[in-house]
Order: sequence, then structure tokens, then C-alpha cells
Amino acid sequence: MYKSWNPYVWGITMNCTLIALEVGEWAGKQLTSYPTKWAGSDGVVPLNGKQRKFGTYVPNNAGYESCANQIAQVEESQYHVAKSREDQYDYALDVSTFPQDAQKAIIQFAANDDTTVVLACDPISPIFLTQDAVQQNYYPEWALIGVALTDTDNWAQLWDQKAITGHLFGLSQAASTASILDPHAEACRVLAAAGVPLNPSTAVDYFELVSMFNQLQIAGPDLTAAAIGANTAKIPAGTGQAGTWNFNQGFHTAIDDSRQIYWDASGTSQANGKTGTYLEVYGGKRFGLGQFPTGEPPYYP
Repeated sequence: MYKSWNPYVWGITMNCTLIALEVGEWAGKQLTSYPTKWAGSDGVVPLNGKQRKFGTYVPNNAGYESCANQIAQVEESQYHVAKSREDQYDYALDVSTFPQDAQKAIIQFAANDDTTVVLACDPISPIFLTQDAVQQNYYPEWALIGVALTDTDNWAQLWDQKAITGHLFGLSQAASTASILDPHAEACRVLAAAGVPLNPSTAVDYFELVSMFNQLQIAGPDLTAAAIGANTAKIPAGTGQAGTWNFNQGFHTAIDDSRQIYWDASGTSQANGKTGTYLEVYGGKRFGLGQFPTGEPPYYP
């Protein structure tokens, strides 16, 4: 998609194709070979100790579905996960139908004994998905792949906490809130020097502006879209506050690694001071393609 729009469309958040490849590797190395561990034990059907079966909730447009399919392909081809362990519900990106689709999806996932619901979706839908899961007395694991702000505290705080407490984990391509708001780190120092108030939104804006500036600078004096497109790949890869950025593999998006997180329902968020926050594992270490460890991840240690 990005290549078809070259040189006009760029972004800092990870592209869907790379997300799919990393999610496939993460699941293949750390989840699919092990029994379900972080589901609820008080549902209609106890799910812990079973072979994991994934129910993916994904929008029905071509871009999202192609990436969901690619995750399944990686798991099947590289990690020998049978197709019978993959379930999927395709929903319309129409807010007015979110409640109905969520209810239908949970009925499908519960009926199929899916142990792990994969949130390849917008951040609003889990409000309804988690409510319906509790109403159905269905307590699966909830797996994040990092898309569409599902890995941010303020959204997860709106989801049904009974559904996700002890059960929500996965990947995040974003930087941690603690990292972004670190007064000694780059974003805060620059914003303070510019007299801009510090909050999570202005810090994220800073990183978007840095990316724009880099592209404008490397384009040179002939400031055209073609010059930006031709020279962006020359921006050196580097690791900083917001992960590793790498435009020089032909990518049109910057971030190319992920951290691993889980939901702490009793913790206090540094983003808004409210109850509920994501915590990092592996000391916040980030993993790129080919770098994910083998073995059960230390969620809910």
C-alpha cells in the first residue's frame, strides 16, 4: 500500500506487513507451543492448560485482512500451527455497528473454544468485546499486536476490567509512557526549550515532527516529493526513545521493533494518573524481526 503511494505517504508507526511478520514470530516462538496460561478459570469452559486456539478480531477491509492472513501464514508455514487453531471474525469499521459485531464475535469465539482473542482492531471495539465476554462468562486471554492505540493506558482503562485483569498481554510498537515523559530524555528537553507544555500528546507530536524534519533536511535544496522519496532511504537507522527507526530497508514507516507488555489493573498510569496501566517485561527490551526469544514470556510474573 505504501509503495503504491510512493513518494507521498510516510509514517512513524510500524507498517502492517512488518507487524504481521513480528506477531507471527512472537506467537510462533512464545505462545503456540505452550498451553494457555493467562486465561480465566471461572468461565463456562475453563481455558487454561489447553492448546492455544486464536480468535482474531479484525476489520473487513483489504489492508487489515491481508495482514491478519499473513500472521496466520507465518504461524502455519514457519511454526507448523494447524489452520484449525485459527479462527477469525471480520467486522465493519462502522462505529454504529460495533456493539452488534462484538456480540456476534464473542458468541463465535466462545462457541469455538478459542483460548486467545487477538485484538487486530480499533481501540473502541474492545469496550464491547470485553463487556460481552463477561456477560457470556467467557474469559479468554486477550493478545495485543500493538495496532490503533490498543497498547495505550487510556483506552484499556475503558475496557471491562473483569475481562482483562490478569488476561491481557502482547506487543507494543510505541514507546512506554515513562520513556516518553522522562524529563532527561530528548523529547522533554526539546519541548522544554521550546516552551511547549509536556504531556503524552505533545511528546508524540515531537517524534512526528522529527520524522518530517529528517525527510525535509535530507531532500536537499530541490524540495519536491520525488526528492523526499529518493533520499528518505538514506536516513541512517538509529535507536532512541521511540525504538529503532529504519527507513533504509525500503520501508515507508520508521519504527521496526516492538516491546512486550501486560495489563496491570491496579497500577497507576503515568499518562493520566488513573488506575490501570501497561507494564513492560524483559526490562523494556525491544525485539525486531528475527530477535524474539524462544520460551514462555514472563507476563504476570
